[in-house]
Amino acid sequence: VENSLKHGIFKKNEKGNVKISIEKKSGEYLVTIEDDGIGIDKNVIDNLDSEIGKNIGLKNVHSRLKLIYGRGLEIQRMEKGTKISFFIGSGKE
Repeated sequence: VENSLKHGIFKKNEKGNVKISIEKKSGEYLVTIEDDGIGIDKNVIDNLDSEIGKNIGLKNVHSRLKLIYGRGLEIQRMEKGTKISFFIGSGKE
């Protein structure tokens, strides 16, 4: 959510929206954060699994989710903005 505001909405210098949704799926929860900001750079998405240098916060969250839940962030650059999704939970009902 902080990235949606700081790097997406605030950089376009106009009003924006951030949508947060949580959906239960087979004992896990799919969390999605979507904004209509300027959109994430494709290089950030492509280099999410590379060594930490830039985008430390995003990479730390991605790595921690992979370590705990077996999969990390799914990031999509939308026509307007960015959509980030991730699963949390054990997968057990």
